[in-house]
Amino acid sequence: MQEALDRLRRNLAVALKSVRFNKRKYLPFFAAVLIFRLLFGILLFSSDLASAEEKKIVDRDYSYHVLYRNLNDQQYVYLLRYEQGENNPNGIFRIVEDLDSPGYSLSEPHHDLAVFLLGDSPRETYNAFKGRFHSSLTALADEGVPLGYSTTPLLDNPGNSVRGGTALACLFLFLLEWVVLTLLFSVRINNYKFEYGIYMTFGADFKKLTENAVFEMLIVALLTFLPSTAAAWLLSCLFHRRFLFLPGTLLLLLLPALISAVISVLFPMLVVSRIYPMKHILAADNSDYVSSPRRSFRMLGRSLTRHYEPFTVFRFRRYYLKLMAVTTAVTALAAVIFYAAAPAEAAERTDHAQFSLAFASRGIPYDETLRQELFSFDGVYATNKLHGILSDEINSHLLFGEGTVAPFSGFTVPPRNRYPDYSFGTDDVLYQSCDEEVIRFLSRYECEGDPAALLTTENGVILGESIRNTKKLTIHPGDTVYAAIPVGMNRDTTVSFDELNYSTGKKLFRLKLDFYDYRYVELTVVAVLKNIPTEGALPLYLSEQTYLSITDPQGEKEAQPIRYDTISIYTEPGMSEEEIRRLEGELMRWAAECGSFTVNNLHANAKAQIRSAMKTPVLCLAVALLIALIMPVIRFFSQLVFYRKRFPEMKILSALGAVTGEIKRLFLFDGLYNALLTALFTALLTPLLFRLLHAVSNRLASYGGVYLEFQFPLLIYLCVVSAAGIFTFLSAMISHRIYCREDGGKDDPFTAE
Repeated sequence: MQEALDRLRRNLAVALKSVRFNKRKYLPFFAAVLIFRLLFGILLFSSDLASAEEKKIVDRDYSYHVLYRNLNDQQYVYLLRYEQGENNPNGIFRIVEDLDSPGYSLSEPHHDLAVFLLGDSPRETYNAFKGRFHSSLTALADEGVPLGYSTTPLLDNPGNSVRGGTALACLFLFLLEWVVLTLLFSVRINNYKFEYGIYMTFGADFKKLTENAVFEMLIVALLTFLPSTAAAWLLSCLFHRRFLFLPGTLLLLLLPALISAVISVLFPMLVVSRIYPMKHILAADNSDYVSSPRRSFRMLGRSLTRHYEPFTVFRFRRYYLKLMAVTTAVTALAAVIFYAAAPAEAAERTDHAQFSLAFASRGIPYDETLRQELFSFDGVYATNKLHGILSDEINSHLLFGEGTVAPFSGFTVPPRNRYPDYSFGTDDVLYQSCDEEVIRFLSRYECEGDPAALLTTENGVILGESIRNTKKLTIHPGDTVYAAIPVGMNRDTTVSFDELNYSTGKKLFRLKLDFYDYRYVELTVVAVLKNIPTEGALPLYLSEQTYLSITDPQGEKEAQPIRYDTISIYTEPGMSEEEIRRLEGELMRWAAECGSFTVNNLHANAKAQIRSAMKTPVLCLAVALLIALIMPVIRFFSQLVFYRKRFPEMKILSALGAVTGEIKRLFLFDGLYNALLTALFTALLTPLLFRLLHAVSNRLASYGGVYLEFQFPLLIYLCVVSAAGIFTFLSAMISHRIYCREDGGKDDPFTAE
């Protein structure tokens, strides 16, 4: 043990001395490591602060995971009995509040029970609890009364919901750091092959070369650790406007720093160690300014600026392409993260329903009178009511004509022998009944056409154009779609019942198209919803009469008006939690008077506070800015070393008659050529990444009821393209200044020992 410690101390001392005497050569490594330590620190410290704020919000407002509303006596006794130890040996829940419910029930007494779930993972416990008890609670419910319950943010393990996203971000940064440091070390090795060839001639093998490089990189990581950590902590505290320090975060910051320092040198050193030492000593590196005598001879007498430097760019095309690929990718990545701040902010601004009213199938229905009473409460901003059914639940679907479905929609092509007049079809449709109140709610979304025309147009419909926020239709007002009503079985089918029973998804839909006969109702599109959030089905809004004609073709329900079973309530923006609780109490008292619905708190206000505590938009901007700084580090380091190796070439050209102005123009034109190419590559790659990020984030946002509109960030785009070209050009001109200083007899500050 003592021998190992002595060896470690000796290697660190040698590495420290090497880094100190070659500090200018290691400046790019210091800069890169410092940037990545700042990135890791900001993410981890912000995660600590966001988690603490989230836990504070949830612990302040909630002491239970699940709240059951309006339980009858049998349901109440059932849960109470299973809470006891002998009936609940695993102890997965306990009742923390037992209140008389002011809501409706068809039997007395009725109760509200607040349930606290036990165990380290409340979500897993909830899934087990729900699977074990909900079927029995539903069976014990009064006829026509649904099981009313809601979950609280306490269920999502408050204080840890942000950890998963932070872990993924840190993993991505770790991989990026490994790539960048490996690239920098490869540049260093590639331009100093002669030195490594000498080391290997005197017996240095892979183990020895790697040992020296690892300890030097460890010194770089350790010297930058404390200042970068302190700066990251201060920045994070400023973002969140509070101070918090968890000592364990230091270990989480130190480990990736040490690991990346070790693994970043392994691959470059492995490549070097496998090459014969004399090949390194005689290596053809960047100081070789010709590719063949024939081509070099033809360059004599030609214009340096018009012929020589374009030829040079071609000679070193592999080097330039590799460098441009990496710097362009890093620049585009920074631009995309800048762009991600806007969707994150839009997601935070999206309002969600704070309460829902669950109406029983018996009792007073929701009507205009109840709606007016509902809006009399202070804080009620908007309502949305829902009565719908998925098309596949009633063996229905939609068919579309030519030119109304977007490319790559994934919709099914119906069999031509049975459906020659239709181009595409889908059974992922949500039929929803619609009236004036629903139309008022839909007015918040971008719409093409007149939604109000639904009430005056025969078989008119309002149609969404996306599934999971991904555009599926290119339909316009005035176009037609066709809704299927099953009328029997196709006698000529070759499909068996077993095939239907064992098929799912699109295959099942194709089999149904062949197995059943359908009657089709022609529907006229009066409006198309552009930015309505959608999950797994295409939203289709129909008038109540049209809705019943498709979902109830036998006319069994036509004598009764449609009963909307779920009413979503949106509250005024900026309401405090106390005002939300006050409104909830008023709604509960109102529910007791009406006796036909249950009030469920969806906790949108608390969830919005938690999302705001994460400071995602600010973090995106900070991370993007730091990643953008990586590009000039890579560019300047690589170019300075590259041009430094070409200085003998410039001196030979001067000896052949090139004047100072011509040499300067070589640097100038080389910088311009590469700046234009780098800017061009960045200009082409960045929009593709913008689109890719929007597609992925918008699809994920659909599960949270959020739609993210794509707005091309022109300012960000112009900034990153300009920055890519400017930094590339500056790297050439700075190299020229260094050449002039060295040619005048001064030391090169970049390579001087």
